[in-house]
Amino acid sequence: MVLLARERSDRSLERDRSARTTTISQEAVTDSIPARFNLLNASTVTMPLAPRSHHSVADCLTSQDEIEEMATRPYRELVGAFTLLALGAHPDIAFATSSLARLEHNPGRVHWEAAKRVLRYLMGTKKRCFKLGGKYPESLPSRMLTWEQSR
Repeated sequence: MVLLARERSDRSLERDRSARTTTISQEAVTDSIPARFNLLNASTVTMPLAPRSHHSVADCLTSQDEIEEMATRPYRELVGAFTLLALGAHPDIAFATSSLARLEHNPGRVHWEAAKRVLRYLMGTKKRCFKLGGKYPESLPSRMLTWEQSR
């Protein structure tokens, strides 16, 4: 496997000539996020959002005490980190990221817990990557893009 590029030490592009594949990974970014937000010991989950969860403006904060409490939480920074990952190599969190980003102006405790759940999901799927190309059966296109576990 040949490492083609590593931008800012957070994403890698690897090419395997013998397998005819190119792999895009952002494992380094995914590893750094839990440390930045002090969530290293969180358990992992299998889905980025809880089933049947609906995040709306009705969940936003109204009392001054809640607003002051949430002002200490790095909600916008966390959702911004998710946006980078969703665009680069984790399309599986794109919907969760967009639904949480809509509420950045006044996030509630429910939204903060949902953002932490997305982070817990990422911790369990940090080895996933894009793989382009490869040798596939005749029934599939020769330049297929796959989403799979790396290494």
